[in-house]
Amino acid sequence: SSKNPTAGLMLPIAAEFALNDTWGIGLTYANNTYINFESDKSKLNNIGVFGALHFSNKVNSESYLRLNAGLSFASFNDNTIVSYSNDETYSYKMTGGFFKPSIGFRNYFGEHFGIFLDGGLGIYSVSTNTAESSYYGSQTLNEKFRMKLVGAEITFGLAVKL
Repeated sequence: SSKNPTAGLMLPIAAEFALNDTWGIGLTYANNTYINFESDKSKLNNIGVFGALHFSNKVNSESYLRLNAGLSFASFNDNTIVSYSNDETYSYKMTGGFFKPSIGFRNYFGEHFGIFLDGGLGIYSVSTNTAESSYYGSQTLNEKFRMKLVGAEITFGLAVKL
């Protein structure tokens, strides 16, 4: 189990349908990339659904709570230095799920465009479908690998109201 500090970048897209002034439901897609300080790299593609509770609604701004859950499709590359002349690379393909409770704020500058700030706790759990090693040639491994990512996620972006 690796406990190394990790930096990440998330590119999310979300569409929400307002049921009324208080409740909304929606779909999300996010592409997450993480790199830790041992040169390991992971990518997650997440497809999910969410429910949102809107409060403090004003004409041009609103606050909300959101619960987001869905499926994760991941890849993980582990680069290990074996010697000065030979490196070993392990590649894992994984599937699993995610859960993300968050709180956010949106502010519209006009009728249709604004910005949002969303912060929450991202919890991802995936396990291997396939694993391969480049050491001594490419070979498929029968090894199981499970990865859990838990951390604060802050998202800032453009909000569009149709």
